[in-house]
Amino acid sequence: YFMMPHFVQTILSYLPSDKGSREKKPDIYLTPEGIDEKEAKMIERIERKRACEDLLKSLQILFSQMILSNRKYVNPVLVLNSIVDDHGNVVVLGDQKDAGEFNITFLSRINEALGFNNLEQDHEETKMNVGKEEKGKGKGGYLQQSIALGMSMLVPIAPEMLSTSFIYKSFFGACKSILSAKEKDGKLVEITNETIFGMILINTTGRDIYEGWETNFYNEVEDFKTPKEHLTTADQEIYITQLPEVLFLQMQRVVFDKEKKITKKMHNSVKFEKTIYADRFMFEKRKETTAIREKIKEAKKRILLLREALKNYISYGDE
Repeated sequence: YFMMPHFVQTILSYLPSDKGSREKKPDIYLTPEGIDEKEAKMIERIERKRACEDLLKSLQILFSQMILSNRKYVNPVLVLNSIVDDHGNVVVLGDQKDAGEFNITFLSRINEALGFNNLEQDHEETKMNVGKEEKGKGKGGYLQQSIALGMSMLVPIAPEMLSTSFIYKSFFGACKSILSAKEKDGKLVEITNETIFGMILINTTGRDIYEGWETNFYNEVEDFKTPKEHLTTADQEIYITQLPEVLFLQMQRVVFDKEKKITKKMHNSVKFEKTIYADRFMFEKRKETTAIREKIKEAKKRILLLREALKNYISYGDE
């Protein structure tokens, strides 16, 4: 992050909101079941808001020390201890956790703090609009959230939000998932969803980054139930509709062995080129990509047949 001038400038230019520093916890009213749910959520939001502002202040100190001092290194513990989860609880360091999930939590809190100064009104308006749209469901069936609420990994956020935030635009892209299956009568069914992503998982079983990338973007979904309750196998394709300015790639080294029915860790090396091309994974290239993939599939089948024929030819007469 320190190697991104625009990101550093944004953090150092941040001024905490007076409203946030003065906001007090509401009085707690107990019910027979405990703390009132509405009050509990308000307390949770205030605590998380304060933690987000503390995180940005800590980042400001860290970046300032790195820029203005002659130290060989700066201890980032103050920043790490300021990171909280969606519920305002401090993220415990040292536990074995998913790096991508931690990164999204980190960016979510920064996004919240940057949004508190000028998005309080947007947050209130979004809440009102959500109540009018089929109990919180917006375009594509995903909840429409204000960026002041953060980027929860549990609730996908509509791609339209990418243009509303510096963090979204810099580190998050938009993708479209297409699930294709056939009903019992042969009728094709396609289910499409759009959401944002914070990282790309690369399967390390592939020979290179593209094969590992493609493994997670094109796969089969077993025991898929169609709208007419038909159980079948569906084809899932994921295409990128908008790339972020900074693309995160995460190695997926833990895989499930279907034969042995156990999880195992892969230690394969993955080759990275200096320039990475995402053309084949873009939605606008879907037709060309699909056509080329079909040709490759047929070529692989042909290769298998030729290898089998060659094997039979070489072994002919050995018995």
